Amino acid sequence: MAIDDVARCLMAMDDDGLRRRVAHGDVDGLDATGLTEEERELLVSAAQDDAETIGFGMQIEAIRPGDPTGPGMQIVPLRPEDTSGDFATSSGLVGALRYARGSGYPGFGHFSQAKLAQGGVW
Repeated sequence: MAIDDVARCLMAMDDDGLRRRVAHGDVDGLDATGLTEEERELLVSAAQDDAETIGFGMQIEAIRPGDPTGPGMQIVPLRPEDTSGDFATSSGLVGALRYARGSGYPGFGHFSQAKLAQGGVW
């Protein structure tokens, strides 16, 4: 698991040109050699998450098991210890931020909070 590498790549994708290339599957500009295929896919999904394609608002919402989800959405408990049945859907940028939330990469905590404050979009 390369959480710090995912965090570094997410911060690099703040560059519009690089993010457009990643959105089309070109991760070469990210120096993503140490990432798993799943982490690369997570970054491509995050790059595709922008205000023009998903609209405004967070991409995390409370749902119940069995509710329909869109393609690429993952259902996860709101908290690991949560047994209430409330779950959250994570996809794209918000999903990638959640994945890398434990990273100690310099500046990632502030970066992540700023992106979430903007509604989870670039």
